[in-house]
Amino acid sequence: MKPHSICTHALTVAAGSLMVAFGASANDDPMTMDTNKDGMISASEHAAGVKSQWSRLDAVGEGRVSVTAVDSMHQALDADKDGIITSSEYESGSRSMFSKWDTNGDGNLSAAEIKAGNKPTTDQPR
Repeated sequence: MKPHSICTHALTVAAGSLMVAFGASANDDPMTMDTNKDGMISASEHAAGVKSQWSRLDAVGEGRVSVTAVDSMHQALDADKDGIITSSEYESGSRSMFSKWDTNGDGNLSAAEIKAGNKPTTDQPR
């Protein structure tokens, strides 16, 4: 694969993978992160899923992806607003989103919490 093709492929994967990481699309099933199939996504299952998805996002192993490769909701992961989402920004943003969506504070995400978290709010870009 040519370098340009790899980059284009990585950016295409990036948009879809971030959506899966947060369950942002109705066509994506974030519950695939529920590896023990107990109906809940634990913090450790979520972290493992995020790590796996980052590997797909950053297919060329640069440790960063362009913010233009993701939808507006996920552009917020670019904490320093430099147009690049780094692996640390991705992981930090994912942990933050997990905490925000864990509305009952039990350290797990239920399907209902994920569904509620996917609804745009006034403090979340659309």
